[in-house]
Amino acid sequence: MVQHFRAVIRALAYPIRVARRRPRATVAAIVLLLAAAVLAGIGYARHEWQAAHADLAADRPREAFARMTVCLLVWPWDPDVHLYAARTARLSGDLHAAEAHLNQCLKFRGGATHEVQLEFLLYRV
Repeated sequence: MVQHFRAVIRALAYPIRVARRRPRATVAAIVLLLAAAVLAGIGYARHEWQAAHADLAADRPREAFARMTVCLLVWPWDPDVHLYAARTARLSGDLHAAEAHLNQCLKFRGGATHEVQLEFLLYRV
């Protein structure tokens, strides 16, 4: 039993020993893993963006709005993402979220554009 416990401790301590022996390689591996994670997250967000467009084209606005939450996490300052989120929220019936996203569009674009004005008109109807 004690031998198994020591073996488990040695196995868990192995990455620490490697990091002490080769700090540059460890830092490079960590940076590479972080970059891969960021790129995978962006790729997933792009997939969700395209799926939200497909859901809205197939008349499934609630699914599209649910997919837009991922896009808003990755691109929170993009006015186009907020505009599309406002559209999906309006079509799914969540008017408070639609208004909030439209106000974010106004804030990020520095004023009303034709698309934002059209969404505000459709929101009020």
